Amino acid sequence: GDNGYVATWYDQSGSGHHATQAVLATMPLYVASGQNSKPVLRSEFGNRYLTSSGLQLANENSLLIAWTPTNISDNDIVRYAGHFGSGQLRSIDKKPGIYSSSGSGYHSSAMANGTPYTIFYTFDGNVQVSLSGSNETVTATTPVFTDSDFGIFRAATSGTSPSDMFELVAMSAVATTAQRQAAEAAANAYWSIY
Repeated sequence: GDNGYVATWYDQSGSGHHATQAVLATMPLYVASGQNSKPVLRSEFGNRYLTSSGLQLANENSLLIAWTPTNISDNDIVRYAGHFGSGQLRSIDKKPGIYSSSGSGYHSSAMANGTPYTIFYTFDGNVQVSLSGSNETVTATTPVFTDSDFGIFRAATSGTSPSDMFELVAMSAVATTAQRQAAEAAANAYWSIY
């Protein structure tokens, strides 16, 4: 019911890849009435996030993120393998994509602050990014990410920038176009995104 802090975001698949945070000062906020009057996780600048050491991304995976950015310019949505050291799913100039030493690329469309989105990543030898139904290949290189942090991080700007994350679905296979579209439609219907 009431707003509070989140120590564990439980994996609903049964695989046990829970995301956790043991330190109160770095726990994301639980907001009871967020997107479409449903609960969301709210992360702020650099100090509110959850970590999952079991959830990894590599070729042959897919990932759906539903979120609302605020004051976004240069944000990390999900960080993998030692934060800045290996890679982030992030936005540059408000365009979602991927940043890593082995290949970076971004969607051609920019997001607007305060607007909810689905971002669907497909790792199939290329990296495809679908922004609320508009799918593009952004780079031909897929890095392997391990040990993930879930939250919204400001990579280049100080101050607070709370953004809401309300769903994260990781798939251990490459989603077909029909599967991606079905997942996006389901998220849109539940969260009233677009």
